[in-house]
Amino acid sequence: MSNDDTPTTTPGGILLVADVAKMFGVKPSAVTQWMKHSRREFVGSKPARYAKNPFPAPDGFMYSGKKVPWWRTSRVEEIREWDKRRLTIAHGTGGRRKKPPAGTV
Repeated sequence: MSNDDTPTTTPGGILLVADVAKMFGVKPSAVTQWMKHSRREFVGSKPARYAKNPFPAPDGFMYSGKKVPWWRTSRVEEIREWDKRRLTIAHGTGGRRKKPPAGTV
């Protein structure tokens, strides 16, 4: 954590998928799914799950053999607000995500 309580493990003031996942105590694959299900187009025969409440788009991409999304650390609050909205929308039954370890959010 930096002095302003912005979670980041990546130098240069950017957040990678793993950093965003750590903020919420989920695996990086969950963040990737949130991004996938935030697209406006249909996924299979159903509308994308988060099309009406899309995950904040990355500020850019790095290329290290594959396309790696990143966000500015200044957008942490925007990402947290998206998660709050996501949790207020009923998505049917299912498990709840685990609470992140103390001091990581």
